[in-house]
Amino acid sequence: MSDAPRSSHHNDDTHEVHEGPIKTPKQLILAVVFAGVATVVGIDGDSDAAVAIPIIGLTGMATVSFLAVWSLPGVIIGIGLVRRRPWARVAGIVVAILGLVVFCIVASAVSIYSWIKRSRG
Repeated sequence: MSDAPRSSHHNDDTHEVHEGPIKTPKQLILAVVFAGVATVVGIDGDSDAAVAIPIIGLTGMATVSFLAVWSLPGVIIGIGLVRRRPWARVAGIVVAILGLVVFCIVASAVSIYSWIKRSRG
């Protein structure tokens, strides 16, 4: 048995990693999907396609931009956790709680909308 004193703290080699860095590749994939859809629509050469391509482009750009801004705190917190900054754990918990609240609000809104649409007919 080792004579080294045992620490009451967790092992320093283990640490939490936040999901922010995982979201970034998803945004790139989403950008490629929107670009692909715009390309497929543009290949047709229809006059309606000339109207649809800018709409698809703006929608894709807005979606990817929103997701980039939304995941930025997660990326910053993830870097802070990797560098073992004292603020990162608390910030990660706060962002996780906010994510749960937003998920509940969005899920409730979708459920209410579906219920209203179904009840009307």
